[in-house]
Amino acid sequence: MKHGTRNCKKQEPLGDEDAWNDALRVGMVDHPELAQEFAFLLSVIKESVESRTGEMSRVADTLDRAIHLMFPFTETYRAAQELWMLSLRGVLEWKNEPGELLRPAIEQGNKELRRLLAGKGWNQK
Repeated sequence: MKHGTRNCKKQEPLGDEDAWNDALRVGMVDHPELAQEFAFLLSVIKESVESRTGEMSRVADTLDRAIHLMFPFTETYRAAQELWMLSLRGVLEWKNEPGELLRPAIEQGNKELRRLLAGKGWNQK
């Protein structure tokens, strides 16, 4: 499943066992040591949230770093890298240069995120 590319507004990703299973099964099935390490990291995060001795911002920062570490394994990364290489070779039309393609999508996404967060009374970093 491509969770990052589908509309997830009405789903609860934290409780979606199928999504977790789909995301982890392939990478973990032949790597029990990796599964053990990942489970340990999740337990550390869980303990930090439950104990509240660590600030929630530390938990959020840890999760943010983990998300960024996953990026090189995504199709988005591969596509962006290929687009960048084509740009370096000078074979793209100006309208297909990475900045021309990505900037409007990023602006639209940030605008929508601000709207959603404002509706929930959250402040955006």
